[in-house]
Amino acid sequence: MANILAVDDEQLILTVLKVLLKKDGHTVTTATDGSKALEEIERSMPDLVISDIRMLPMNGLELLKEIRKKWHDLPVIMVTAFASAEAKEQATQLGVGAYLNKPFGNDELVNAVNRTLDKYASV
Repeated sequence: MANILAVDDEQLILTVLKVLLKKDGHTVTTATDGSKALEEIERSMPDLVISDIRMLPMNGLELLKEIRKKWHDLPVIMVTAFASAEAKEQATQLGVGAYLNKPFGNDELVNAVNRTLDKYASV
């Protein structure tokens, strides 16, 4: 299936994402912040990035902006426990594939991943 990079500063969330997405047939690598995520993208060029919004030192929206500078068509899904209309609007303007609020259901995540991959595959 797809090579997915999961980015979150909470190790438990990364573990859950890894297990869930591997069950769906994907390969998953992880990063604990935006800077490490950019390094991993350079190294392995994933098919999709799933990123938390609230992280330090580089938050998910800053990561998304950096991704768009170099990799315009790289699909990104944003997840957050601290949803705001402003963050969702900003992510949408930057071309995010999906925006999920934590806690999300397993099926909700898998469906968002597959829809986003399908959408970008047809572009």
